[in-house]
Amino acid sequence: MTDVTTLIDLCENCFEFASIDKLCVAGVSRGGIMTYMTARTDSRVKRIIAVSAVSDLLKAYNDRDDMKTVLQNYIGGSPDDLPYEYENRSAVYWADEIKVPVLMIHSKLDKQVSFAQAEELNKKFEEYNVSCKFVSYDDDVHGFHKEDYKIISEWLNDFST
Repeated sequence: MTDVTTLIDLCENCFEFASIDKLCVAGVSRGGIMTYMTARTDSRVKRIIAVSAVSDLLKAYNDRDDMKTVLQNYIGGSPDDLPYEYENRSAVYWADEIKVPVLMIHSKLDKQVSFAQAEELNKKFEEYNVSCKFVSYDDDVHGFHKEDYKIISEWLNDFST
């Protein structure tokens, strides 16, 4: 996450063309984790775009055997060993701490990150009155669709601060 914060610092301090007062952070898949975590801790983030984003690492760990070793190496152990570390990286456990508008895009048949993660987080956002536009597709694409660029552009243009 410090990489993202460092990039925001760079934009704020070095690039005159960057508009920090309208900063949007976007991420795809594991980058979605970083997006949520950054919005949770950095008040400069004014909105989020999360595409095919992981929002529950415990679910990701249990859903995909091929990710178990990756996550254990990345986090330092299994969810049984380090439950706090998995929850701390999973927006579904602290959705109430997201205070900015969210655009979530996710395919219902995504094999990399289950659609159930996006559905669960969207329900949490509804519960906590977090502004969220949730776009879903009836396919297995993990990442961007051609239509997403228009959806994102319109969503960003509709946003006002």
